[in-house]
Amino acid sequence: QDKDFLASSDFNFRPVNTYTGPDGCFYIVDMYHGIIQEGEFAEDDSYLNKKIKALGLEKNKGYGRIYRIIHKDFKPDKTKPHLLSQSPMELIQYLSHPNGWWRDMAQQLMIIHGDTSIKSKLEKIVQDTSLDDHHPLARIHALWTLDGLEIIDQSLILHAIHDQDPQIRKTAIWISEKWI
Repeated sequence: QDKDFLASSDFNFRPVNTYTGPDGCFYIVDMYHGIIQEGEFAEDDSYLNKKIKALGLEKNKGYGRIYRIIHKDFKPDKTKPHLLSQSPMELIQYLSHPNGWWRDMAQQLMIIHGDTSIKSKLEKIVQDTSLDDHHPLARIHALWTLDGLEIIDQSLILHAIHDQDPQIRKTAIWISEKWI
């Protein structure tokens, strides 16, 4: 309460990125490095160099770490991702996964595959406004996947611009910028 979520008294602590993992946990990438650039410019008899040596900051290089943060009320998903072995058609199911890592990876892999035969399936997801199978995030990912595959139609964009969900409309406007 009333404190930073993440803090350390370790001078080598250098958090450089955060991610959500496939298990739903929060990951923090720590570069764990003493002096990054200042040490290169500190002259031997300078105040900065004396502090660097006194704290031993010049010694710590190449010791990165990854922290996995799990909320006390959360049970990590133990499902192992095997997305690389799945076809683009099989990957479509992950666009509605509750964890953004799965949605992002599925979208990325479909675009990398470059298989345009999934176009009609993706268009159907975009047009499906029911909340049970294809919630708005799945529809947004389907729009961006179509755009990434360079097979999105202006008519689908016009349909999405008139969608009831404001996030769908916003996505459609972003994608349509190339036609403005």
